Amino acid sequence: MLKELGKYKIIKQLSTGSAANIYLAVQKNLERQVVIKQLMREFSLHKKLVARFEQEAKVISSLRYDSIIHIYDYWKKGNSYYIVMEYVSGKTLKEILHQTSFFPKTEGLIIFYEILKALEYAHNQGVVHRDLKPANIMISEEGRLKILDFGIAHVVEKNMTNMGVVIGTYSYMSPEQAIGNKIDHRSDIFSLGIVMYELLCGKKPFKKDEQGEVTDKIINQKPLSVRKINSQIPWGVGRIIKKCLRKKPNKRFQDTGQIKKKLEKYIRKLPVDHQSVLKKFVEDSTPLPDQKTVLMEKIEKKEKKEKRKKKKKSKIKEKIAKLKDFLKITKTPRFRIFIITMLLFIILIEIEVLFNFFNITLSVQKEWLISSGKWIFLMTKKMGHKVGEWR
Repeated sequence: MLKELGKYKIIKQLSTGSAANIYLAVQKNLERQVVIKQLMREFSLHKKLVARFEQEAKVISSLRYDSIIHIYDYWKKGNSYYIVMEYVSGKTLKEILHQTSFFPKTEGLIIFYEILKALEYAHNQGVVHRDLKPANIMISEEGRLKILDFGIAHVVEKNMTNMGVVIGTYSYMSPEQAIGNKIDHRSDIFSLGIVMYELLCGKKPFKKDEQGEVTDKIINQKPLSVRKINSQIPWGVGRIIKKCLRKKPNKRFQDTGQIKKKLEKYIRKLPVDHQSVLKKFVEDSTPLPDQKTVLMEKIEKKEKKEKRKKKKKSKIKEKIAKLKDFLKITKTPRFRIFIITMLLFIILIEIEVLFNFFNITLSVQKEWLISSGKWIFLMTKKMGHKVGEWR
């Protein structure tokens, strides 16, 4: 492992991504901790990729917003390229999800609002994140929300597509991103919808299972309503998330300002000091097995309930189909003849009962029954001829 990079002393390697190595370091002259991202050597050999990586680093470094991670430096050494970023001590939303399973309504809505403000600023500067996910969003120990890796992942991902390498997180991609179409700020809105769905419900709206791949579901499947999983979510917030997750970009919110305006109705009812709320939440977000168990049981129950409803609906549909088939039969001439004949025989039986009641002689009964039987036979025969004519 590297020990020093110019004026930076490497403390430890934090992670190895699909395109870069991440190190925790100390800037010696200022005695501050920083994060260094090193572009992997195999990618640094591609001039176009490096040019885009450098250009993106310059653009992101120009962003000056508290909720967006700051870039301090960018340089090249040999065939390696480095970006130095602000170090934030805290927890990512992904880490908190592993601990608490889902976010309470208050904290969830505050995070939603803070992300929207950061995205609105970036989009107004012409910058799109393109890799928004819980692992790239952090809450610092002071309670400040920070969006990490702003735009860097997309530079690699977009250029590597032509090289036959897929880099990125499919579970959080928009449909247009998943199929390789041109993307804009509305792609971030779709990804934000997925992030908020997962935070408030404790599960992703699209995930790989026996029913299909993630990308196929993102492109074709409608997710289950958030309120069916977590009824504590306000109805209006559920509608906002639903619109964020529309498949076609022109059907979604067209900018983050529209979402922010709708969300402010609910934010006004929450504590004004968002930072204090998030700070306490990070401090308290320790593993809660009971809470996790209860939530997962609740989700499983709701999923089973939905399956039962679907089965019930399919059974009702089958019964309706059978009834329709039966009604079609009742409209046929043969069925009409059958019904009329049966009615005539019932009348005959009733008449015979009356004969017995009034003690009418057996010979009269026989004569009447024979003549009635002949009449029914002739009537049925005539109706049969009519059926032939109807056909």
